[in-house]
Amino acid sequence: MKLRNKIFLGLFLTFLVVIIIQAIGTNYFLKPKLLKIESNYVKEQFNRAEKNINEELSNIQKLVLDWSIWDDTYQFIQNQNIEYIKSNINDTTFTNTGVEFITILNKNKKEIYSAKYDYKTNKIIPFKNNFIKEIDDNKNKKFLGINNNKVVMVSYSKVFDTNEEKPFNGYLMMGFSLDSKHYKNISERAGVEVKFLISNKKLKNLILNPNNKYILAEKTVGSFGKNKINLRIKSKRWIGVIILKILKISILFSVVIYIIFFIIVGMNVYHSAIKEIESLKKQLENLPLDKFKEKIRIKGSGEFKVLADSINKMILEIQNMNMEILLGNEKYRALFEESTVIHIMVDENYCIREVNKAAEKIIGYNREEIVGESILSSFDEENNIKIKNIIDNIFLGTGSKETEVMLKAKNGDIKYLIIKPSNFLLIEEGDKYRVLLVGTDITEKKLIENEIKRYATFDELTGLYNRRIGIEMLEKNLQMAKRNNNNLIVIFIDVNGLKKINDSLGHKNGDKLIKITADILKESSRESDIVCRLGGDEFLVILVNCDLVDSEKFWNRVLENKERKNRSGKFDFKVSLSYGIASLDENREMSAYKIIEIADNRMYEDKKLKKAERN
Repeated sequence: MKLRNKIFLGLFLTFLVVIIIQAIGTNYFLKPKLLKIESNYVKEQFNRAEKNINEELSNIQKLVLDWSIWDDTYQFIQNQNIEYIKSNINDTTFTNTGVEFITILNKNKKEIYSAKYDYKTNKIIPFKNNFIKEIDDNKNKKFLGINNNKVVMVSYSKVFDTNEEKPFNGYLMMGFSLDSKHYKNISERAGVEVKFLISNKKLKNLILNPNNKYILAEKTVGSFGKNKINLRIKSKRWIGVIILKILKISILFSVVIYIIFFIIVGMNVYHSAIKEIESLKKQLENLPLDKFKEKIRIKGSGEFKVLADSINKMILEIQNMNMEILLGNEKYRALFEESTVIHIMVDENYCIREVNKAAEKIIGYNREEIVGESILSSFDEENNIKIKNIIDNIFLGTGSKETEVMLKAKNGDIKYLIIKPSNFLLIEEGDKYRVLLVGTDITEKKLIENEIKRYATFDELTGLYNRRIGIEMLEKNLQMAKRNNNNLIVIFIDVNGLKKINDSLGHKNGDKLIKITADILKESSRESDIVCRLGGDEFLVILVNCDLVDSEKFWNRVLENKERKNRSGKFDFKVSLSYGIASLDENREMSAYKIIEIADNRMYEDKKLKKAERN
């Protein structure tokens, strides 16, 4: 088949195949994939919203637990003096805690005091609490309720007297209604519009309702009486709808463009291009081919084989002349030497043949020391592979892209470079080759990036993992332990008396107490243990593939190291710690936040015992 017929047939078949592939790929492959990606994205948004709701519930539960062990709260119930209670629970109490109502009950669940704060009028008003019936010592002490057609976050706890043998004497309950301000706050943190709906229908699974602009995702997350509390998010559609519209338009546009292209190119090829190619072939065949070394490889024979061979020779000869001009001409030689950009000339055996002053400055060796040496001697094994690939690709004519490498300078400093391969390929006598590597020093930028990455990972005061990294590592190790049927221990640690030290000795000593605690935990940990600072006076230790016996051994090491620090007499304070331990084997379906919550609650029990012992 003649060349002209091959070209026409190739253009037509290409046009036909591309249109068919676009149509099939869009309808049978890409569309379902996009919809699945969109669905998974919405599910991730919903999980994030649900996680933020649970965090809000945990915050109010922590507030209730703190109040439940205060002596004032116990006295409220013990004395049942309403005037005394009102004098202690005022406007500031509500505004500082952020709660909407406070209810105090005796051990028989009879109201002693119940009041609500109206944030619009800034007044405390009586409150009929319909959540008292939900109190159950065997159930979760935080829940979602309904009051006046609004969803309410509620938590309650037993109230204790740490001086009595049987401390329980009543209950404390707090909560707040979710208004537009709360929804806005939760939505901003979740990155998606969040809302609660009250319904009589329970949704067991997450329901997705897409339209042209949004996807509504809804699931039942709680119940109150006969009513169900559904969490709904409203997610903008930005993946499937937009991309599918673009693809449909692109197919129609492609058909029109291909038809026009086929007509124009076909006419041009027929009238001029084929004749020009045949003429060029004859002219190239008459060129001398001595000293030619093939660079472009094309299988088969015919016009294009001869054309490729001849063009290869011309390219190499032109490159040689350009390189000779560049290095031989005094003006360009000066540019090579004085350029602030790193220039290194390397032969096919990876030996350095020429360097400029910028390269000498970075590597630390002068020209006499480095010329003739292997360029690989300045790099480790991983970066040697990168440099070899760059040089080999230039010699093979396959091209190469910019590559980041790391080298060790003469004085031992680590330098980071971006190596950009040039198009220069020089043939010397005896068919020896050289290539030019062009580099840019990015060491300062790289060091800044590494420092930023370090601040994003570690707590600045203690050097431990920060809260975000610690919880991420807990989630990963939790999944691995469940998959491998191993145990995992979480220890929640709280520093006792930090506020007192800050107030009496100053925040500088408070920071010192936090640092000493971090040192104690690090000294007591194994290499496989994970220690992080959650924030403030709270720490978290993760013991991977350990049991409760191992956790007690760890805590004994902590106590020994703590006592050693206290006996040293180097500080104006004593280190005191409370702790709580939770094990995955208690409930292997627990999430990271649930196991932290259990350990946190047990830490509070330990804190109450220590307080009782002090009194």
